[in-house]
Amino acid sequence: MSALPELPLALPALFLAGLAFGLGICSTSCLPLVGTCILGNSRKAGDGFWALASFACGRLLTAGLLGGLCGGLGQAAMAWLKTPSMTLASGFFTLMAGLFLLFRPRCGECASRKRAGTPPLFLGLASPLVPCLPYAAMMAAAAASGSFLKGGAVALVFTLGTTLSPLILACLAMGWLGAGMAQKLPSQIQGFSRASGLVVAVFGIKTLWLGLALA
Repeated sequence: MSALPELPLALPALFLAGLAFGLGICSTSCLPLVGTCILGNSRKAGDGFWALASFACGRLLTAGLLGGLCGGLGQAAMAWLKTPSMTLASGFFTLMAGLFLLFRPRCGECASRKRAGTPPLFLGLASPLVPCLPYAAMMAAAAASGSFLKGGAVALVFTLGTTLSPLILACLAMGWLGAGMAQKLPSQIQGFSRASGLVVAVFGIKTLWLGLALA
């Protein structure tokens, strides 16, 4: 599969590989941060779904772009991905998600879906940038594809597989729970949202610090 001579035949295998990792390491690594974000940001029962959709879109966007770069540039892109710039970018997007939660204004009938989806979108953009073995293998497969389009397809199919995981049910449950807390504890929910934002922001700062230490 290193040369990926028949990409259409390789894509189902990549999707199944993504499913396998999504059932384990990918879900467990993403859930604490994404779950905290959704729990503190949900105000309506459907916010969990929109947050999950935003997270998945951000994740697919970053993964597709990285896969395309690896496919088009090959080893040059792989060498760049090993630099601290990836860790710094991940920390930046995570910090943005935390700051949005931390300084979220009170809102009544304003655009709840947009507000619920923005922090998870940032976390989705950050997710493929975090160094891990599954994504390193996926990027190597994308680099072996030999073209921007094939590399992007490899990354998108694999990432879609990791997204179809128990993380879906967990995020929906967190959205439902957060919405219930917002209805029953309306005066306290803003403070809880800021506490959730602080947790996410601290994690982002920690990731940025790690990237600076590696520079």
